[in-house]
Amino acid sequence: MDKYVIVSDDEKYWNKKKKEWVNNFSQVTPLEFEEAQNIAEDLESDYAISIKSFSKELMKYSK
Repeated sequence: MDKYVIVSDDEKYWNKKKKEWVNNFSQVTPLEFEEAQNIAEDLESDYAISIKSFSKELMKYSK
């Protein structure tokens, strides 16, 4: 099963442990979809965000 990350409209990633946005993809912990959805719902009022596939985002940074 795929894991997910929360991405802001300015390409920052949500770090669950620090509870803050980070620029570096390597600081992101992959989330289960339901967990990502719950966090995204809490953040949506303050940020324009989306839930993206962890593996697809990882491929972007592995090139």
